[in-house]
Amino acid sequence: MSLVEGDIVLEAQAATDRRDFALALHMWSNILAKHPDSQLGLTGRFRCLVMLRRFDSCEPMLEWAEQDASCAELLAIARANLAEQRQDWGLAAEFWRTLTKLHPRSPEGFIGLANCLNRLKLWSEADIAIKDAVENFPENLYAHMVWASTANLMSDYAEAAERWALVETRFPDFPDAVSHRKSNAFRAREVAGEDVYDMAEANVVPIAAPEIADQWTLAREDPEAMKSFFMQFESLGRNCEFGGIQRHFGAEPISLLRWAATEPESLLSALSARLAGIGDTAQTTQILAADEEYYLLDGAYGLTLHTTVKKHEAEADAVFRKHTRRLAFLRDKLISDLTDAAKIFVYMAPRMDRKMILSISKALTLFGPGLLLCVILQDDGHPPGHVEVVSAQLLIGYLDQEGLIGNTWSLSVDCWIQLCEAAYRHRLRAQTLA
Repeated sequence: MSLVEGDIVLEAQAATDRRDFALALHMWSNILAKHPDSQLGLTGRFRCLVMLRRFDSCEPMLEWAEQDASCAELLAIARANLAEQRQDWGLAAEFWRTLTKLHPRSPEGFIGLANCLNRLKLWSEADIAIKDAVENFPENLYAHMVWASTANLMSDYAEAAERWALVETRFPDFPDAVSHRKSNAFRAREVAGEDVYDMAEANVVPIAAPEIADQWTLAREDPEAMKSFFMQFESLGRNCEFGGIQRHFGAEPISLLRWAATEPESLLSALSARLAGIGDTAQTTQILAADEEYYLLDGAYGLTLHTTVKKHEAEADAVFRKHTRRLAFLRDKLISDLTDAAKIFVYMAPRMDRKMILSISKALTLFGPGLLLCVILQDDGHPPGHVEVVSAQLLIGYLDQEGLIGNTWSLSVDCWIQLCEAAYRHRLRAQTLA
């Protein structure tokens, strides 16, 4: 190798050392094009491919890497990730376990091992592995998230709440820790035997109305004020998005449709029939979903409702008996809430047409003079955050995006605040004029 080519090797090594792996990969690839058997080139290229997580590209190099002792750590990472791509969780776990031994000062092996063991439902083993990561790497957010989530998977909701509280303390900038802590504390109460009848919406502080409605502003920096504000709303479903928004602010109203799948036609049908029969065992069936949670299906209206109970947590018959009674109780509570009209009712269906919106609004008048905020996606004439006043009892809000993207939730919190704030101000004006 010439002096000039030696300089190129030094430059490639320097780029690798400063972790500019994209540039280093380009340099090592150029070196190998001229010197295919260069040990330095092969090692450098393999390291860059692994660090750039281009595991499919590094797969042809695995047999060579097995002969190079300096690649042992990278080899374990590559093989573990390739096994995960094939969903061979047992094999992936073994490679991650190897990495914990080769590189005990890195959290990556412990986190990967715990994730694979969780996939295999070996939760106790996963808990041991990830606990080591949390103790040894207290600054690693992802290790703490896996640690807390492992308690969830073991259905130890009280422990999960404590772990999420630690995440909240150590990583105050992580926005989801609070809602995870609160939802697990709430779930722990249910599992401990507290039924919905004992979990009424207590200690909800009413929001004082100003003399002039347009002067009212939401105290966004006050967590208790935000919680109280979102307790003034009730979700009519379609999916769990608005329930998630309420949970984000610590608001946990007890509601029939908050955690339900209610397509517009289903909601209209149920409201038009005044929710008759919801909770009746003859009208309800129970299914076990792919994630092993029990769901209830209402055959009359096509509603799908969470139980939040997993197969390993309770017998199917016991779940059905308890949750049909619960549905009947929540049905009566929703009828009461609709009649009292003290809350603002929210229904979000991204592409619902105006005719359906008007029909749902009309169906609500069967109960009382409640205010409905129907939320759809923005369009050319309506920017996100805009609220259109259709009537004293109907508003249409425009959202920038759906919260559920594929299987992942990404809630547009700020836009939802705008919509709800405008709806609340509208109600204050109406009360002032009444």
